[in-house]
Parts: sequence; C-alpha cells; structure tokens
Amino acid sequence: MKQKLFETWLIDNNRPERYAKTIITISKDLEKIKYTNHDLYSINNAQTIQKIKTDYFKIDEYYEKNRRGQNMYNSALNRYIEFLEEHNEDMLIENPAQKNNMLTIKDKAYFALLQLGGRATETQLVEKYIKMYPDYDKNYTKTEKTSKEKIRGTLSAVLISNTQHEKIKVDKTKKPYEYYTTDSKEQLIVIQPIGTHNSIDDFLKYNNSRWAEKERYKQQWLQSNGAIVLFVKNANIFAMGNITNIEETDDKEYPLDYSYNLELVDYIDYQTILKIVKPQLGNFRTYQLLDNITSKKIIDHINSQKVYYLDDNSADAELQENIENINSNEPEHKPQPIKSSKEKNGGKIYPRNLAYAKKALEEASFTCEVDSTHKTFFSRATNEQYMEAHHLVPLQFQEEFLYSLDIPANIVSVCPTCHRKLHFGFIKDKTEILKKLLEIKNDRLKEFGIVITEDGLFEIYT
Repeated sequence: MKQKLFETWLIDNNRPERYAKTIITISKDLEKIKYTNHDLYSINNAQTIQKIKTDYFKIDEYYEKNRRGQNMYNSALNRYIEFLEEHNEDMLIENPAQKNNMLTIKDKAYFALLQLGGRATETQLVEKYIKMYPDYDKNYTKTEKTSKEKIRGTLSAVLISNTQHEKIKVDKTKKPYEYYTTDSKEQLIVIQPIGTHNSIDDFLKYNNSRWAEKERYKQQWLQSNGAIVLFVKNANIFAMGNITNIEETDDKEYPLDYSYNLELVDYIDYQTILKIVKPQLGNFRTYQLLDNITSKKIIDHINSQKVYYLDDNSADAELQENIENINSNEPEHKPQPIKSSKEKNGGKIYPRNLAYAKKALEEASFTCEVDSTHKTFFSRATNEQYMEAHHLVPLQFQEEFLYSLDIPANIVSVCPTCHRKLHFGFIKDKTEILKKLLEIKNDRLKEFGIVITEDGLFEIYT
C-alpha cells in the first residue's frame, strides 16, 4: 500500500516513478548486511529514513553503486523523505477503501499521454496505459487477464464523453483519432553523446533510464522535458528515448538529471542527422537541445526510417491504424543491407519499414495490382480504396538472399481477398497472380539486388 501511495505521489509531483522500486532495492541491500530486517516502506518517520540514508552511504559498496547510478539511490531516498514529511503517520496507515481509488481513469490516461510526449493514437495510449497500470483489469473489470479491448473501450468512453479530463483533448481531424494534452508543445530533439569514458554496455547497465549533465547546460535542460533524446557513441546513434522528467539534484558535478524511456535503434543514420544539424565542430561532442525547425526535420527523418519487428498480421494492423501519421519513403535504388533480426516464438523475425509499405500503396494509386477492377471500400484514414501491403518475396525467406527484402520494389498493393489468397490459397490458385506480380516488380527487384525466377517464387509459396 505504501509503495502505491509513494508511486502516486511521484507521478503527481512529476518525479520518476521508478524511485518507488529503488526504495525496495535499498531495503534489500540493508537486509543483506543485516542492518535492518524491516522494509523501508514499513517506516513512517522521515528522520529515521534520513539516518538510514546517512548510514547507507557510509558503506563503500553502496556509495560506489550510487555514484555509478548517477545519484539515483540518493535521489530516491530524498524523494521518499519528502513524501513522508508531507504525510503524517495516520495518513500512511492502510485504508482498504483507498486501494482502488488513488487515481481516476482520466488521471491515469493523462499521465500515460505525458509519457508519450503529449500526443498519441488510441492504440499507443492503450499500450502505454497497460504498461503503466498493469493491475487495471484486476481493480476494475475483475478479469484474470489484461484485455486491450476492454481498456480501449473504457478510455474511449471516458475521454470522448463529457467527463473528459480537463487537460486532454481529442483531435478528430486525425484518422485514427489522436489524444493530446493541452499543455503539450512541439517536440524537440536532444543530442546526447555518452562520452569517451562510457562504453555502450556500461551505458545500458547504469544509464538505461536516466542521465545527468553539468550545470552549464541548465538553460537548455530546463526546456527539454518531453523531448526526444538521441544517444551518440562513435559516430553512431544507438538509442533514443522520450524524456519523461527533469530534476535538479544535489550532485555538485552533474546536477541536471533527466529520465527517459529507452529504445535501442539501428535505423537512424548518423550522417543524415549531421547534415541536418550542421554542428560547428563537425560532429556531436556535447549535450545539445535543437530548435523547433531542426527538431522537426530530424523527427520526420526518424519516422521515415523507423522499423517494426512485427509479423504480417500485426504489421497490417499497425500500417492501417497509423497510415495517416506515416510519411512514405523509399531507400536509394541500389542493394540495401539486411537489418538484424530478432528471435520471436522460436524463430527469426526481420524488421519492416512501414514508410516503404505506404510508398508501395501510393505507387499503385491504392488499387489492387492483381486486378485494378477489384473494389473494396473507401478507407476513413486515406479517403482511398482500402488496400493492403504484401511482400512479394516474404521476409521469412530473407536468409536466402544477400540483400534486404524490405524495399518498396518487393511490396505489392493488393485487395484483402487477393492478400488472403496469397497467404492461404492452394498454389494452383495463385500461380497466375504470382506471375503477374513478378512481371510488374522484376526489373525494380533487380535494381535492389533481388534475383528470383518464377519457379523460385512458386516454390516459396508452395
């Protein structure tokens, strides 16, 4: 119960929610050295925690651990002391009636939107909501398993009705609708080199959710909340994240602390970012907050290059739900390197760029390339005939080719019926379709280093 109250207090005060778990870690450290047998959440007196904090950092192992973590453990204890000072001991006694009533659904949705940078589609909001509040179904719908559809329905009913949160609006000009916070602003970009003394492995171990900078960057740092931070090492952008909180600490050398949701990336081209920013020193050496115009150019580039590790069905859904927000794009007309795969369900899954899929649909003018007379319906998102994107040579056969199969030249626009036939039909029913599609795409496939015969294609689909 105390941990939940502390988490809520942290969110309400725009402090990192992870500090609540850091207190548990410190409790375990103290138990390990037999300093106390009590969980720190069982202590309601701020002065007692202050004494424990002093004793904790007298121990070399934990002093060093705090230093490597850029003062995270010290900050967590300081916030917990503040929390206790604001609450008298009677307020911290567990009250069963409070368990499920600490934050309203609207408030939780608002905090989830803030974590997403202030704007998100319904799908993005639902996924973030579940991640931040995994006990939702247990508390509200009494089901054993998290249900995206139930949460989607509840959020939609709450946020589009008259009970909408005062700081959340619905942008109905977007298809699908987007939710946004009224206190959100244009997203900026932070360039953050991790320095020569930090390896990527050390960064991922000690700085996977927060970073601290020097006092001289304070003017930029104060404007960085909600920005996208790009982490740079050896002329390579290897990770990015949305800044979710900034906090000034009592660390003398690195007092400017910011938190983020980290994502490893391999699709953001360092040289392209250099050309957009044109740094004075010729490369990125220090913390830098970019202006609105430069930030927008970089965000547009990132969105055009973003890849998704999704299976065919999930990719179709992601493309159709977010097609309005995806800027179509295509790579240079030459063989493209294969991007690294990931293990999923015992097999390999290769990344796909949805901007390439949209480009293929646009090139076909949203018609079925099997037969342009095939009609479906007008999509609400595009105001065009609804069509689906299909990799003619499926990505699951990537290992048999020297170059990437995720290119517009290998993506065809097809109606849902033809799409299902290509996936689930008998080979005798789809040979003519495959012949026609290969004839349309073959010359462009060769430009990208993809060489395949009719018989080879038939064998793949058999």
